Amino acid sequence: MKRIVAALSLFVVGLAWGGPAAGAGDEIGPWNMREGERVPGTYPAVEGDQAGVRALFFDGPDFEGKPTRVFAYIGLPAMGGGEKVPGMVLVHGGGGAAFPEWVRLWTARGYAAIALDTGGNVPAKNKTGRERHEWAGPVDGGASIALGDQPQRDQWMYHAVANIMRAHSLLAAQPGVDARRIGLTGISWGGVLTAAVAGVDARFAAFVPVYGCGFLGESEAFGPQSSSAAGADWMKLWDPSHRLARAAAPMFWVNGTNDRFFQLGIWQRSVRLAQGPTTLRVEPRMGHSHPAGWKPAEIGVFVDSVLKGGLPLPVCDEPRRNGNEVVMAVATKTAIVEAKIHATRAAGVASKWLWDEAPAEWDAGHGRVTAKLPLDARYFFVSVKDIRECTVTSFVGEVFH
Repeated sequence: MKRIVAALSLFVVGLAWGGPAAGAGDEIGPWNMREGERVPGTYPAVEGDQAGVRALFFDGPDFEGKPTRVFAYIGLPAMGGGEKVPGMVLVHGGGGAAFPEWVRLWTARGYAAIALDTGGNVPAKNKTGRERHEWAGPVDGGASIALGDQPQRDQWMYHAVANIMRAHSLLAAQPGVDARRIGLTGISWGGVLTAAVAGVDARFAAFVPVYGCGFLGESEAFGPQSSSAAGADWMKLWDPSHRLARAAAPMFWVNGTNDRFFQLGIWQRSVRLAQGPTTLRVEPRMGHSHPAGWKPAEIGVFVDSVLKGGLPLPVCDEPRRNGNEVVMAVATKTAIVEAKIHATRAAGVASKWLWDEAPAEWDAGHGRVTAKLPLDARYFFVSVKDIRECTVTSFVGEVFH
């Protein structure tokens, strides 16, 4: 006889770190909040400005006893007299750079924006790719895991988080920028950093991690790197799961069903640690790239709702099961035009799972979705799309037979 249990998260996890909210003291982990809140010195960038953005360097923490500088693009929207605008800090992923087009995307939305390079790089002189500059700090991204036994303040995660904090301070100091309304979004390793900063710097008013999350020691891609002593040290020091329980600001988490770097299991465990309001968007077979990561229109709608008082995205409750029927309540201020159920038999490694989808029934009068779950499904989630073409999803539930 089959035993059916109500929808649960993929894994159950305790809070890794308790304690007061971020910003309650001068020190959070290895980071000093007073250092992060100080407006860094800036310098002209010989790479030059681009249309609508300004290129510059700003001071970073010392690396191996020597000063560092961080390359960035910064842009401001058109502003009326006396107007204060919100801002966004933009953080690239592995192999990426400070993207001027990303800054322009946000200035077109009416935001001040800064995109920083976290890997000590500038645009290459031949205009293709990137190259390290003379003021560079430690090596970036996944390569840093192998260096987890180095002095803390010489490691990349320390520098990257510290430099994001400094980028906030620099953006907040720009004329016409409202320091109380600055958000942070990052893609892939930038998403990892966004999740890390969410538990450190309480000045940020909203967070949008794309792909990236915590529990990287269990990632298909990064797990093997944690098997060495240095990799294990890196996980203990820097994995975002250690501080996400401190995160209190609204967060919008974006991922795909089949991401090989950040599988849904570790992603969802990370989401559940954060203490503030949470909205999710799981996209079937979402590609993994910078353009794919900043493309979803829901990101701008979410940030507008938090920083500009715009209409919020719908919010999905936990799905409930009764046999093969799934029922989910939805809180929404906009009309829902489509609902679906997504399910998988979960054969093989998570990044290779095949997900099917089927229409679900939206009951506007009762504010709920009803769907039929395939009998052989092991994991499922529900999605709804509103009249703005914005899609949000539930947590992923597991079916126990």
